[in-house]
Amino acid sequence: SIMAKWCLSHHRESFLYERFDEICQIMKAYDVCFSLGDGLRPGSIADANDEAQFAELHTLGELTQIAWKHDVQVMIEGPGHVPLQLVKENVDKQLEACFEAPFYTLGPLITDISPG
Repeated sequence: SIMAKWCLSHHRESFLYERFDEICQIMKAYDVCFSLGDGLRPGSIADANDEAQFAELHTLGELTQIAWKHDVQVMIEGPGHVPLQLVKENVDKQLEACFEAPFYTLGPLITDISPG
């Protein structure tokens, strides 16, 4: 939300997105792997696999390709709140959108109604 506020206040795209090529050069110089997170991941299972989440996957795929052009490794952070019957669809879409970059999830949390 801090980045969204900055973008709205300045009427600009994220400076991290705009300067991703430069950031890749730094990451390569220090042999650091990107962990590209999903800020639009579902906050509950009701939001799982929604349009915003999948649109963001395409942006993560775009960033993955840019990083790879700079010979920088990437792993993609996946969501946590995904009901069991939607996990396969979620993983399949990530593999396609992000060109099979390594994928890790925050869970998955397949329910919102029990202690975990």
